[in-house]
Amino acid sequence: MIYGYSPVRLVTVLARGGVSLSHMTIYRLLRRSGLIRPRRQRRRQRYRAWSRECPNELWQPDFKGPYWRNGRRVWRLDVLDDASRYLLASVECERASSQVVLETLERLIKKYSRPLQVLTDNGAVFVSVRGGLSAFQRWCITNEIRHIRARRCHPQTLGKVERVHRTIDEERERLGLELEEYIEYYNNERPHTSLLGRVPGELYWSERRIER
Repeated sequence: MIYGYSPVRLVTVLARGGVSLSHMTIYRLLRRSGLIRPRRQRRRQRYRAWSRECPNELWQPDFKGPYWRNGRRVWRLDVLDDASRYLLASVECERASSQVVLETLERLIKKYSRPLQVLTDNGAVFVSVRGGLSAFQRWCITNEIRHIRARRCHPQTLGKVERVHRTIDEERERLGLELEEYIEYYNNERPHTSLLGRVPGELYWSERRIER
């Protein structure tokens, strides 16, 4: 599945087959064939990129939605490993709730072991709006997981999982994949630009993971 791949990502795909072309050569070939249209360059705001060193040091859970799917109004919880960009889970549910978060994280811990930290926004699912500790915060304390809250009005902090939201929305329908099929594709087939062309699954399972 290479539909919609950028010239940079196609460099990696072709290299796997022994073909060596620069991304500019690929761009010119695609443009000459009418397969892509030149885009107006947007001025990007500069900010300092950051990333944890090892898988399972930091997970980022976040909800996307609501949106309509097969005639139903749903939310989607995406959970991303920060270091490897491995999509640990993508779960559709009827509403965004702490119960969905905790059930999903419990399942992931049984499969992957516990993270050292979790990074979330300041939504009511994660943080109590009435003071005191939320159910999610109490769960983190019980499981000896440090809860990091993103700074308000600073979306760059959760930029990785926010980008995953958008990527799933853009690619899933186009590829005609069910959600579980897309997770498999994202983790094990789709080259990731920020990982220098590697797939998230390669990095997640090859690096020494945090075991507790």
